[in-house]
Amino acid sequence: MEFIGEGDYLNLYNINTSTLEENWESIFNYLKTNNKITCLDLSLYRFKHGNTVSIESICEIIKHNTTIQRLKLSQNYIDENEFNLIVDALAFNNTITMLELHNNPIGDNGLNKLTDVLRTNYSISYINLQCCSIDGESIINLANVLTERNIVTELFYSGNRIDDLGVSELAKAPISTLTLRSELITDEGLISLASNEFIERHDLVSDSITDDGIIQMANLLKHNTSLKTLYLVSENIEDIGKQALAEALDFNTTIESIIMYGDLHSEIARKLEKNKILRPAIKNLFTNIKICYEDKSENYLFDDIIQPYILLNVLETLPK
Repeated sequence: MEFIGEGDYLNLYNINTSTLEENWESIFNYLKTNNKITCLDLSLYRFKHGNTVSIESICEIIKHNTTIQRLKLSQNYIDENEFNLIVDALAFNNTITMLELHNNPIGDNGLNKLTDVLRTNYSISYINLQCCSIDGESIINLANVLTERNIVTELFYSGNRIDDLGVSELAKAPISTLTLRSELITDEGLISLASNEFIERHDLVSDSITDDGIIQMANLLKHNTSLKTLYLVSENIEDIGKQALAEALDFNTTIESIIMYGDLHSEIARKLEKNKILRPAIKNLFTNIKICYEDKSENYLFDDIIQPYILLNVLETLPK
């Protein structure tokens, strides 16, 4: 089975369709019992009625394989009914951690079905639902489960309908990576995300975001210690908003990268570079101050490169 590929990544999407279908029985049996493959990629394959490679056979693999961790079913044009079969199979699987489903029209009913499975699934931590024709309140149901379960940490949701209410509900969940793209997201949604204490990267694309929202977000980011990467695209962000972000970097040293529409404000770039140099020293200072605090030491000398505002931020984290 030379076409199976090498290592633990089984890439089937670039195999000629006729070759795949002719050899599917062997591949199917191989995948049901194989204990090496950790990633199965069937992206771009069109599951059609009567095809040898069927949704039902994929579901059997999901149910019985115990090593696949990453399942890629992107741009397969899987509809709501077909997706329901996949979700039913996922209920029997506890090894898949990454689920890539972008560009499949599963709709709100499909997402609600997946949400029900996530109530009891303890393995899936990464979900890509970009461009899946989701446009209702199903995202709120998902957000509630993500908040309760604390399992899914990476959610890619760009290209679906979501408004400020949906964003505010997602902002309550302990998600580390979140991508959103919707013109219905305004300054209110942006501020909700900036209040999240778990997000390490958020990608947000919406021309409904203005300088007012950026300024309010910047004030919140002064005290944020989780965000590392900010990807923000809006044609309505001017220099005043970018300047507010630059000023926030005087207080926030955890942000490592900011990507924005148009040219990055030179002051933002300068302060990101400065904080890159300061970050190791700040981490060391934080550790030493905690040790001194616990030892009740009266004297502590620190390098004067550390600015007073950074010291104050560190001290605010100590027990009262």
